[in-house]
Amino acid sequence: QKSNKTEKQYLTFIDPHGLRNEDSEFSSDKVQLHKYLRIEFPEIKNVTLNSFILAPSSFDISGVRNWKREDESIDIKTYSNNLNIYELGNGNDFSYVSEIVRKIIND
Repeated sequence: QKSNKTEKQYLTFIDPHGLRNEDSEFSSDKVQLHKYLRIEFPEIKNVTLNSFILAPSSFDISGVRNWKREDESIDIKTYSNNLNIYELGNGNDFSYVSEIVRKIIND
C-alpha cells in the first residue's frame, strides 16, 4: 500500500502456513525474516519491509510451547506476537489483523 501523504510504501510478506514443520524453532529463517529484512535492507528509502507468520490453528501455537525461548517468563502468545507470529482467529475473531496493521504502520 502506498500512502499519498508521505509517499511511503509498505511491502509485507505474510506466510499463512504456520510453524508446524519448523525444525529450527524460534531461530528458524522463517521466524527471523522480519529481523533480517530490517537489518539487510535499511537503505531502501520510503519503503518499509515486514513479514508475518499466520498460524492456521491453535495447534501451531500450542506446538511451539516447548520451543526454547529467550524469556520464559513471557506467555507464548505474547512471545510469538513479538516475533510477528499470530494465530488465526476462530470464527469471527480477526483481532490479529488489526495488530498486524498497527505493527506495519508504527514501525
